[in-house]
Amino acid sequence: MELKEEDIDDELETEEKELEDEMDAREEAEEAIQEAEEEKQEVMDEAAEENVELPANAFVEFNNLLSQAKSALQAGNYQEAERLAKQTEETLEDIEDVIEELEEKDEDEFK
Repeated sequence: MELKEEDIDDELETEEKELEDEMDAREEAEEAIQEAEEEKQEVMDEAAEENVELPANAFVEFNNLLSQAKSALQAGNYQEAERLAKQTEETLEDIEDVIEELEEKDEDEFK
Protein backbone atom coordinates (compact mmCIF):
# COMPACT_ATOMS: atom_id res chain seq x y z
CA MET A 1 0.00 0.00 0.00
CA GLU A 2 1.43 3.27 -1.11
CA LEU A 3 1.06 6.36 1.05
CA LYS A 4 -0.32 9.39 -0.63
CA GLU A 5 1.64 12.62 -0.44
CA GLU A 6 -1.10 14.14 1.72
CA ASP A 7 -0.87 11.22 4.17
CA ILE A 8 2.90 11.62 4.36
CA ASP A 9 2.53 15.35 5.03
CA ASP A 10 -0.02 14.64 7.76
CA GLU A 11 2.26 12.08 9.34
CA LEU A 12 5.22 14.47 9.23
CA GLU A 13 3.10 17.23 10.78
CA THR A 14 2.03 14.91 13.58
CA GLU A 15 5.61 13.86 14.27
CA GLU A 16 6.76 17.47 14.21
CA LYS A 17 4.02 18.47 16.67
CA GLU A 18 4.94 15.59 19.00
CA LEU A 19 8.60 16.60 18.88
CA GLU A 20 7.71 20.24 19.62
CA ASP A 21 5.52 19.15 22.54
CA GLU A 22 8.33 17.01 23.92
CA MET A 23 10.83 19.84 23.59
CA ASP A 24 8.41 22.22 25.32
CA ALA A 25 7.88 19.73 28.15
CA ARG A 26 11.63 19.30 28.56
CA GLU A 27 12.14 23.07 28.63
CA GLU A 28 9.40 23.51 31.23
CA ALA A 29 10.92 20.78 33.40
CA GLU A 30 14.39 22.31 33.13
CA GLU A 31 12.99 25.73 34.05
CA ALA A 32 11.13 24.28 37.05
CA ILE A 33 14.33 22.62 38.29
CA GLN A 34 16.34 25.81 37.84
CA GLU A 35 13.66 27.82 39.62
CA ALA A 36 13.68 25.37 42.53
CA GLU A 37 17.45 25.71 42.86
CA GLU A 38 17.18 29.51 42.80
CA GLU A 39 14.42 29.48 45.40
CA LYS A 40 16.54 27.28 47.65
CA GLN A 41 19.33 29.83 47.43
CA GLU A 42 16.87 32.60 48.32
CA VAL A 43 15.74 30.69 51.41
CA MET A 44 19.35 30.10 52.43
CA ASP A 45 20.11 33.80 51.93
CA GLU A 46 17.07 34.74 54.01
CA ALA A 47 18.23 32.51 56.85
CA ALA A 48 21.71 34.06 56.69
CA GLU A 49 20.31 37.60 56.69
CA GLU A 50 18.25 36.81 59.75
CA ASN A 51 21.19 35.07 61.43
CA VAL A 52 19.15 31.89 61.66
CA GLU A 53 21.03 28.63 61.72
CA LEU A 54 18.92 26.01 59.98
CA PRO A 55 18.93 22.44 61.22
CA ALA A 56 21.39 20.22 59.34
CA ASN A 57 18.54 18.19 57.85
CA ALA A 58 16.47 21.21 56.73
CA PHE A 59 16.95 20.55 53.02
CA VAL A 60 16.91 16.73 53.02
CA GLU A 61 13.41 16.42 51.55
CA PHE A 62 14.05 19.26 49.10
CA ASN A 63 17.30 17.69 47.91
CA ASN A 64 15.65 14.29 47.57
CA LEU A 65 12.80 15.67 45.46
CA LEU A 66 15.17 17.74 43.34
CA SER A 67 17.38 14.70 42.75
CA GLN A 68 14.32 12.71 41.68
CA ALA A 69 13.29 15.55 39.35
CA LYS A 70 16.72 15.59 37.73
CA SER A 71 16.64 11.81 37.30
CA ALA A 72 13.19 12.00 35.71
CA LEU A 73 14.46 14.71 33.38
CA GLN A 74 17.42 12.54 32.33
CA ALA A 75 15.05 9.63 31.74
CA GLY A 76 12.87 11.76 29.48
CA ASN A 77 9.94 11.80 31.90
CA TYR A 78 9.48 15.55 31.62
CA GLN A 79 6.05 15.87 33.21
CA GLU A 80 7.22 13.95 36.28
CA ALA A 81 10.39 16.04 36.45
CA GLU A 82 8.36 19.25 36.41
CA ARG A 83 5.89 17.92 39.00
CA LEU A 84 8.69 16.95 41.38
CA ALA A 85 10.52 20.25 40.90
CA LYS A 86 7.35 22.15 41.70
CA GLN A 87 6.77 19.93 44.73
CA THR A 88 10.05 21.21 46.15
CA GLU A 89 8.30 24.56 46.62
CA GLU A 90 6.22 23.01 49.40
CA THR A 91 9.33 21.90 51.23
CA LEU A 92 10.82 25.37 50.89
CA GLU A 93 7.66 26.85 52.39
CA ASP A 94 8.10 24.51 55.35
CA ILE A 95 11.71 25.65 55.71
CA GLU A 96 10.61 29.29 55.60
CA ASP A 97 8.19 28.49 58.43
CA VAL A 98 11.10 27.05 60.42
CA ILE A 99 13.09 30.22 59.79
CA GLU A 100 10.22 32.33 61.11
CA GLU A 101 9.86 30.13 64.19
CA LEU A 102 13.58 30.34 64.90
CA GLU A 103 13.49 34.12 64.45
CA GLU A 104 10.63 34.41 66.91
CA LYS A 105 12.45 32.14 69.34
CA ASP A 106 15.57 34.31 69.10
CA GLU A 107 13.51 37.48 69.59
CA ASP A 108 11.83 35.99 72.68
CA GLU A 109 15.23 35.09 74.16
CA PHE A 110 16.38 38.71 73.87
CA LYS A 111 13.34 40.14 75.63
